[in-house]
Amino acid sequence: DRQRAVHVANLVVAVRGEGAAELEHVAGAHVGHVASLHDEVGLDPVEGIEQATGLRLDLKWPNDVYVNGRKLGGILVEVPKNQPSRLVIGVGLNVHNSVQDAPKELQSRMISLCDLTELRFSRSQILARVLEQLRSDLSSLVFDLPKLAARWRSLCFLTGRTVTLHDGVRTIAGACQGIDDDGALRIYTEFGPQRCLGGSIQSYE
Repeated sequence: DRQRAVHVANLVVAVRGEGAAELEHVAGAHVGHVASLHDEVGLDPVEGIEQATGLRLDLKWPNDVYVNGRKLGGILVEVPKNQPSRLVIGVGLNVHNSVQDAPKELQSRMISLCDLTELRFSRSQILARVLEQLRSDLSSLVFDLPKLAARWRSLCFLTGRTVTLHDGVRTIAGACQGIDDDGALRIYTEFGPQRCLGGSIQSYE
């Protein structure tokens, strides 16, 4: 018997790490599948928000939602260790929390929907759009992965940029060549092409 639940919070006071840290939480799951899940799930907030607001957004691999070069939100996909048959998807979005009210050290890196338009959006409306898109796309992950892969490649914020990535073991630097069908980030380094299924982006330019 499948059970589904949605929990909504007005304020997030703590978040998990990204990249290599995330892969520790997906015990028993194939890393390539988790990477593709991050990219696919990242599509849903992006496309849901675009439909609700008319804004043009990007995905910053592996799990950030960007607009105009600033972070609008983030995504975490987790398979609980004690319930490996379940999938937990966390999505955080800046909706009504203005940059003006953020700590000084974050103001140049973040953005909120209320800063991008004079319209005041309903969080319930945005949530409904995201959930509707998520339900549709999760089935596509099984039956039409190439179509999803083409979509997340078109939204990749890092493509064409020089990036530095750390995967918990090594640091990789080079030109980002986009995202593979299985969700891996492709980086062309001085030693040739590299595929990264997990990791944290340390810098980009």
